[in-house]
Amino acid sequence: MKKPVRYVFALSLLGLLPCTSALAGSSSSDCTDPSSSTCGNYLWSFESLSVVNNAVTASASHSGTAITSSATGWHADTAASQMAQDTPLPGVTVYSDAGIGVTTSGETSTGGAHGIDNKSGYDLVIFAFNQAVTLTQITFGYVNGDADFQLFAYNDAYAGVGTQDINPLDNQIAYNSTDNTAPIKGLTYVGWDLLGSYGSASTSPPSVTSVTTQTVGRGSKFWAVGAYSLTVTGGATVGRTDDGDDAFKLQKLCGNLYVKTPPPGVPEPTTLSLLALGALGAMRLRRRAS
Repeated sequence: MKKPVRYVFALSLLGLLPCTSALAGSSSSDCTDPSSSTCGNYLWSFESLSVVNNAVTASASHSGTAITSSATGWHADTAASQMAQDTPLPGVTVYSDAGIGVTTSGETSTGGAHGIDNKSGYDLVIFAFNQAVTLTQITFGYVNGDADFQLFAYNDAYAGVGTQDINPLDNQIAYNSTDNTAPIKGLTYVGWDLLGSYGSASTSPPSVTSVTTQTVGRGSKFWAVGAYSLTVTGGATVGRTDDGDDAFKLQKLCGNLYVKTPPPGVPEPTTLSLLALGALGAMRLRRRAS
């Protein structure tokens, strides 16, 4: 026996039918199929890639949508000095399946100094995505000492010069939260938000950290991961952190396409579609009854 049309529409409006999208091939935040409980729909792997124009680019796809992530490496000898890419060195460097590190002049290949580290200054990797994303999980494929790190998201609406700043890579930044005087400012004064400092005593890779609690509701085209520093403050502290003995290579990032939540009282597109279908069904029933 077929269910009346109005019964089906009622179930749809009440959310009792299986979650479907109003448009074929699209997905919503409630209809995901993550590869793990803390990963997400997108997995960017930085293993065994090539450095091109001082950057390493990884791509990930989900539901027909591809998102790229381009990683660049930055270094400063002290927390107060300007961070820069060490050229002609590539800055960001790929170490086979271990992932990416940051190589600068004078560093050796021992003691983890060729990773993302705080042993001889401070290293930071900035990830530029072609669409706004929310990161959920970070994997290190190599650890020397331990892997305390900090996660930053760039405020895409930051207006350092009166207009929206769409390229944070051109800012003169220092790895601290204290300098607020031009030309070199602490990165938290030029649009970067510290979301969390994560302590990890793991020395056996892969070292996997979920960052979902700190990134929920936050989307950006620019994210950054750096070795832990006491000079950068703010955000949450997860675990026990210390400065000076951290070195790691970043192997993978997990995340989701960021979908901005509608303001209170504004129905989501899927809800609007269901309401329209319900109204259409009611009109057809009235016509049949007459």
